[in-house]
Order: sequence, then C-alpha cells, then structure tokens
Amino acid sequence: MSLPSNISQRIRFLKQSLRRGESLVSWIDFYAADAALNEVLSASDSALPSTVLEVVFDLALVLSYASGLGKQCVRLDELDEHLSLTVFHRDQSLMTSTQALPESILISGEGSSVFVKVLNDEAELYLRRLWNLCDKTDRWLSDQLSSNISSDVDPNESIDLARGKEALNALFPDLDSTDIDYQAWAVAQSLLSNLVLVSGGPGTGKTTTAAKIILARLSAEKCIERAIEKGIESRRASSTVCLAPTGKAAQRLASSLSSQAESLLSSLPFEEDLIQHLRSALPKRGKTVHRYLIENDVSMSDFDDDDYLSDNERLFGKLETSAIPNVLVIDESSMIDLALMERLSTILHPQTCVVLLGDHYQLPAVESGDFFARWVKRCKRNAISAEQLGQLIHLLPFDMNVEPSESEQINPLVTLQKSYRFHGALADVARLIRDEPVEALRHFLTTNTDEAIRYHWVEGRAQQELGALMAHYQDFVELAETKASLAELQKCFDQFQILCSTRQGPLGTDQLNEAVHTKAQSRFSSSRTGVYHGMPIMLERNYPKLDLYNGDVGFYIENVNQNHESQFVAMFYRGGEGRDITVLPSQIDKYDLAYAMTVHKSQGSEYDHVGVLLAPYAPELLTRALLYTAVTRAKQKCTLYLNDESLDRLMN
Repeated sequence: MSLPSNISQRIRFLKQSLRRGESLVSWIDFYAADAALNEVLSASDSALPSTVLEVVFDLALVLSYASGLGKQCVRLDELDEHLSLTVFHRDQSLMTSTQALPESILISGEGSSVFVKVLNDEAELYLRRLWNLCDKTDRWLSDQLSSNISSDVDPNESIDLARGKEALNALFPDLDSTDIDYQAWAVAQSLLSNLVLVSGGPGTGKTTTAAKIILARLSAEKCIERAIEKGIESRRASSTVCLAPTGKAAQRLASSLSSQAESLLSSLPFEEDLIQHLRSALPKRGKTVHRYLIENDVSMSDFDDDDYLSDNERLFGKLETSAIPNVLVIDESSMIDLALMERLSTILHPQTCVVLLGDHYQLPAVESGDFFARWVKRCKRNAISAEQLGQLIHLLPFDMNVEPSESEQINPLVTLQKSYRFHGALADVARLIRDEPVEALRHFLTTNTDEAIRYHWVEGRAQQELGALMAHYQDFVELAETKASLAELQKCFDQFQILCSTRQGPLGTDQLNEAVHTKAQSRFSSSRTGVYHGMPIMLERNYPKLDLYNGDVGFYIENVNQNHESQFVAMFYRGGEGRDITVLPSQIDKYDLAYAMTVHKSQGSEYDHVGVLLAPYAPELLTRALLYTAVTRAKQKCTLYLNDESLDRLMN
C-alpha cells in the first residue's frame, strides 16, 4: 500500500532537513518512524486514513527521540511537549490524535502492535521493542521480590541469620535505637533477599555499603561453612564479582571494595578459617558488564564474541567461566541500558546476591531505557511487608519508622540519606537542581559567594569565557611536556574536565577538543603525525579482546628507542601494579579527544573541578538530570556556563 502524496512530500522535506543538519531528530529516529509506518501499512488489509498514518509517523519519531535520551517511554500527557519534533502535528495535539488510534496499532499489554500503551496512573507509551525489554526485566524483578532467602525450605541454600547478625553488629558497632543507619539497613537487607537496590547521591557511601554487604553476606552463607568443614579450597567455595559500565570504573570499584573490605575483616568476630575464606572471596579485579556477559556465553549484537577471544583461546578453546558468584555488585547502574540489563538477567543465578548501586536522579544510559530509575520508582511505591519488617527489626536496633503493607513481596530498595564528603555549596546546588523550582536555583546562583560553585552567563562574551576555561589544561600540557608517566598524567588530568551538553556547535565537545588540542600540539616537536605524549583520548566503541570499552579514557605515551626514534602507544590506567592496558594505535580505530566530553560520557567519573557548558542552541538536550549529573561529577568545584533560557529549559 503506497503513501498518500501529501505525506510522502512532507517526509521528503524531513529527509532534506536531516541531510542539511537542520532537524532536531536524528536519522535513527527517522528510520524508526519509517519502519513503524511501513509495518502499519503492511499489516492493514484496507486503506488507512491519512490522519492515522501521520500519527504513527510522528508518535514513532517522538518515542525514538526519547529513547535516544535514555527514556524507554513517554507519558501520554507529555506528548504535546514534543510537537517541535513532529512533521504533521506542529499545530495540533499529538496526545489527542494518539488516543484516537485503533487498537491494532496502539494496544495495552501483549500483542504485536507497533506501540504499547500501559494503562497505569500515568498512561505510558512505548515502542513495542522497548516494551518487550521492559517486560522481561520487570518479570525478573518480580521474581526477586517474591523470594525470601531467610525462609528457604532447603537448609543447604539458606543464610545463617545469627552469624549474619554477628557480622552486622561488628561492622556497625555504634548502632543505637535513636538514629536510622541506612547503610546498616542495606546490609541487613542483603541477609533477607538476593537483590539489594542501593540508591544515593555522591558521597553517601554506596561503595562502603557494598563492601560491608559482601562481608556480612559471605559470613552468613552456609555454603562457606560447609566448605570449611570439608576442607574445600577457599577460592572455589566463594567469590565476588564487580561490574561497571566502563573498564576504569570497574577497576576502581574492585580496588575500593577490596581495600575497604580488607580493612574491615579484623573487626569480624569469626575463626581464622572463615576470615581466610572471606579474604579469598574479595574481588581481585573488576569487569565491564559487556565482558562478563561474553565470558558467560551471552551473544552480544554490538560485537562478535570472536572479537573477544585471545590467540590462546582461539587455539585451545575458551577458558572455563568462574563458579557462581555469591555476591555480584554492579556500580553506576543508571548508566546500564535496558537491553544490557535484560541480557544480564538471563545469566544471574538465583543463589547470587545482586547488589545494584546507583543514583536514580542521574542521566539515564546513552542507549535506550533506564531500568534502575524504573525499578527505584516501582519500589518507592511499595511499602515493606510485615514479614520483611519483622526480620529487619530482628537484625537492627533502631525503629524503621515505616508502616508494614499487606504485600508479601520483599522491598529491596534502600536510599542512602547522609553524605560524607559532598558538602557545602556543591551539595546545596545539587539538591536545588533535583528538588526545587528554577527560581530557587537562580536565586542561589546569583547570591552565592562560595567558590565551590560559580556561574557565568554565556552570551556575547562566550569566546572570552571559553579561553579562560581552556586555560585550565595548561598544567596538564606542561606536565605532558616532561614525558610524565601514565599515573602522573591520570592524576593531573582528573583535576579538571570540560563537560558539554552537546557535541556540535561553538559550545560542543568537537570544537572545544580541537581548540585545546591545537594549542597543546604546538608545544610538541614530535607531533608531526598529530599525536603527542599525553594526548588524552576517549574510546567511541568496544574493544572486548583488549578489555577496553566505549567511554574508557587513555593517553598516548611516547617511547624513544635506541635509535632516538619515537614510537607511540596508547595506555589506559587501571590503578598501576601491572594492571594498566597498553595497545598499539593501530589496534584502536575509533576514538575522540578527551579534553571535553559530553555529560553523558562523564558518568562514572569524578574530577576535582568541572567546567560545564550548556548550549542554548540545543535545548532538547537540557534536562534536570543532565545538570544534576554534571554538577555531581565535581569533588571540589563546579563552574557553570549557561544563560537564562538554558536554565529555564533545564529546570522545566
């Protein structure tokens, strides 16, 4: 069935705008809308009204665009906020037109329609593909909420709550009945179920909480007790796996968890045999989620499994995967997209305690779907069951200050409240961004005198402000001139980072990276090839065979041989001690400069000082989550570059 000529003509105009770079939507959004239109046409036995075809195209455009921002769905009452993205609904309500779609195109729940409308309190709209992923991950979550390991009928798989409580009391010696300790609450929760969601802002102790969960949970595992009795080698009896979206974040997580847990071992009141088993189970290294999936034979569509294999593995076969982990910790969960979590849920063993750490106020993953925020939201709506509350009261001395529900499901969510390092003006502005109206934030910015948070209105003086911003890299470039080591470069580079809301335009990463790079390059005599010692790069794709992944930041390092010839390698810092990764430039073909990066790409990293550029000419990218994520990347100071229009858009 062919399209009416007026619709075809309008679609051709959109394609022309895309070719000129003048459209708010992307080619991916266009292809999604085109595919939806073709699917509806091929499924219909009779001619459809033009109005229906127009709604299908525009609705698919909006939903695809939203998925590009990490949102798996759009509320029905939000549709008319996106009319600027549409082709046929610039002057009419897309919400009203969508409500008139026939059930064959827009249905609720199961089916083969192009779209799915979920009739909950907010009437959410999904592309069918994303709905299927949401449905699968939500089913896995429901299974976890319905299980209670402390009442397992099989004694061989149950938890020794008495020993778990001993560990809990030793890890939190100062607990009293007056103050709620949310970290202790999370540790107690790990003794009751195989899923713990720990959400908290920067500095609230998510990693510390995870370290204590590992020790308490492993202490209470009866399988470890049986292993000690039978003399089974400790590394075969218990293990912990640490995962994160990027290699750097994964290694940082494993190192932090291991060192913190090691320092806490001496506080546990257990026999030396058990202490040694706990020590051997601590994480030795972190892994990216991608790598863990491939190691467990999960097919990955974004790269071939064979790309991951080493030469030895090609010759002799893949190595045996490790035993089922007792505890699996995933950091920066808000960065993990829906498709990745769906794959991960298929290999998570029911005996493994899964600990998800994250901040659900941060930006969602670059790919579609923010499962972590979705799950947090779902759990916030649910109260604690009477059985779970009774068990928590048995484990903890303080009043939980909650009313039990009639539900029989576990509520795995613990929201950490207290910040131990994120204080002062930075914490104040993060709270305002998260919770308050734009007027409150504007008043704070214009009256604040604390140097930790500064702002500049970027109008006609943009070039002057940008010059001052880029000058912050002078110390790094001077250090690179001394042929500094990888560790020295990484330490200096982490002191400052430019964060942008977009890649394009005068306030985007592309132009800023080129400007800083040009200045730095002029300082190096060996930069004839465009490369120089210390040049920072960020990978733009996965290299699983090299254990390098999209978003990893590294540096070009110059080595001079005996003939005084320069040779460059790319090195990625993993904490030193032989864990750093060195590759030839020819092994990585897709990367960008890393002087400036998008706020999305900065997730999982922290810097002493961040300069945040919010481009008013790309308003569709400006959200509270983006500004909150940018500000919380700063450990000591944040400088904002924005204008009134951008601020209004961000907060509204």
